[in-house]
Amino acid sequence: GDLDNGRPGWQGEHTGSGGTVPTTPRLWAPAGLTLLALWPADHTGQIQFNANNITLDCAGHKISYTAANTNGCGSGGTLRCGIRAENRSGITIKNCEVTGAYNYGVWIAGTTSSVVDHVTARSNAVGFRIEDSDLLTIRYSAAITCTGGGYEIRDSSDLTMFADSAVSNEGDGIDVNDSSYVNIQQAQVLDNGVNGIEFDGGPHASVGSSTIRYNGQHGLSLDPSGTDVVTFPCSAFSVSSNFVEFNIEDGIRLQNCGTPPGLVGGSGPMKYHVALPNNFCA
Repeated sequence: GDLDNGRPGWQGEHTGSGGTVPTTPRLWAPAGLTLLALWPADHTGQIQFNANNITLDCAGHKISYTAANTNGCGSGGTLRCGIRAENRSGITIKNCEVTGAYNYGVWIAGTTSSVVDHVTARSNAVGFRIEDSDLLTIRYSAAITCTGGGYEIRDSSDLTMFADSAVSNEGDGIDVNDSSYVNIQQAQVLDNGVNGIEFDGGPHASVGSSTIRYNGQHGLSLDPSGTDVVTFPCSAFSVSSNFVEFNIEDGIRLQNCGTPPGLVGGSGPMKYHVALPNNFCA
């Protein structure tokens, strides 16, 4: 609830279990209770999930960078992030903007059955970092002007991205590595410094009805080399109905696709694209 406005003395209160109410933002709930946290104002620092089945609704407020108390992220726990969800299930993050020099604007690791909805990561090193997670949905979210990539997806499965944007990031717009069943639909991937969308080992992935334009290398790069190319060649991708235009190198790039090359046969059609004029086109 709105602790600052509705209960001005909240910092001196105690929880039902007897502990003090934290003075830095953490999402907590008594055992067995599902909590909706409606964030009352802009915040500087980190918000972390310390329980399952929590919805964080920032209601349009910003989370801004500071070096103080924002580490604990990444595999070594030394990186800084604005929103942190580790080893959680059933969480929702919505209507937030995470801005500033975090290593990751939003870091989600070891998490399942969760949703990111209308979240903007702006001017971070990497906007969204998803790792070792499954059954996630990212929708209507954006990574903008990050100094690295927009979205990094690592060692995850069953992830759906719907109507998300990656715009003017210095690295890849969306970078998927060793993750399976990643479904990207209706994305806007524009003016990123390297690839628009890149798959390095991503069997059973799909990209559809997306606009991929003005990226610094390839528009869409498919490379199954991170997995068994014989078992999961490029035919394990489904790519259809995309608008791929004005990318510096290939519009759609196929690499290490096995024999025969390309998206031929199997379960992965490639069709109905607008792919001109890139410097090279698949």
